[in-house]
Amino acid sequence: VLDESLERAQNLFLKHNKAFVADFLCNRELIDVSERSTRHIEMQLEPGVTNKAGDHLGVWGANPDEVVADYLRYLNLEKDAVVVLDLPEDPRQALIPLRRRLDLWSVLAYFVELQQPASRAQLRALSNLATDESERADLELLSEWEGGRSGEADPYVERVLSKRLTLLEVLRRYSSVTVPLGTLVGMLPSMKPRYYSISSSPEASPDRVSITVSVVTGAAPSGRSHFGVCSNHLKDTPRRWPANENDLKPIPTVVFVKNTGSAFRLPADPEIPVIMVGPGTGLPPMRGFLQERAARQAGENVLFFGCRDEDDFLYREELEAHEVAGRLQLFVAFSRKRGVSKTYVQQLIAEQSALLAELLLRGAHVYVCGDASKMAPDVRAAFAKILGGPECVEAMVARSQYCEDVWAAQSV
Repeated sequence: VLDESLERAQNLFLKHNKAFVADFLCNRELIDVSERSTRHIEMQLEPGVTNKAGDHLGVWGANPDEVVADYLRYLNLEKDAVVVLDLPEDPRQALIPLRRRLDLWSVLAYFVELQQPASRAQLRALSNLATDESERADLELLSEWEGGRSGEADPYVERVLSKRLTLLEVLRRYSSVTVPLGTLVGMLPSMKPRYYSISSSPEASPDRVSITVSVVTGAAPSGRSHFGVCSNHLKDTPRRWPANENDLKPIPTVVFVKNTGSAFRLPADPEIPVIMVGPGTGLPPMRGFLQERAARQAGENVLFFGCRDEDDFLYREELEAHEVAGRLQLFVAFSRKRGVSKTYVQQLIAEQSALLAELLLRGAHVYVCGDASKMAPDVRAAFAKILGGPECVEAMVARSQYCEDVWAAQSV
């Protein structure tokens, strides 16, 4: 079944990226805080699979056991129930093996997304299954297209999207809707890989790759407990098969190296200075860059790292070792350290304007990784002040001299 799903994924969107089942070599905690978790994870690369510093690792995990169990309770089915799905061929269910005997836990864990907000299309489909007239009318109202009620607040945004209501939460609120298993699976979006910046360099470890994973947990606005799919799967690896307690093999984790196809690459000339900005989990690609620069004997490296306090100081020993060796100038911004004023990386960049101006004058490359909503624009603005205006940063971007690998903060 796994081989068939891999073949489907390869044809659909992996293209030339070879997927393989991960062989985990290391899975350790990086921070000493009970309520949060960030994992350092290493895995063996399969023969013929290569990567470059700056690449991403795509990971297919499995939905958390608690989330799968919630759906099974709603369906009133056991985790080891055997099903055969005969759905129409559809790219949305591209990973689901059709017309094959599968245990239900595997179907819900591996092949479909269970925690995404219910879509308008799903709500419209549920309205057709409601036997209560008022529930049907309400679901139709929620499923109306955006802008369909001119001048009024969008009820879908207010009551579903803003609360991050999942399909299961909606089903529990509309008791007259009964959804057969096949229909439910057909409505759910196909499981998608999650991408993590690779935190190692092939110059340092050509046969293995590492990622740094911030484990996502929290409460959705609806009150539902939310668990990041891949981050929790990776944290708990190796996981056992809940559907078969006698199967001692761990649940497989499928991974592949993804060339970002961007300019987020180190300069070919090791003499060119490098300025890196990577607060929080924006640090991983910078760790890989530092490994590569060390292997190339490249000494002019500056890193601005940001974290809450000493407990969140990722890879501290490694970074300080680079510093002691004379390969790195390290500046750390603590945003919640007791007894210290709240500081962010953009403030440290402004404080080091003389150093950075001199490096930029000599052609330094800048790399920024992390939050796209506030950190990245604030860092751009700080560099714009040093360089003489936003147009100077834009010119660096056009020359692939100012590079960003940024993402929106995850909502639960």
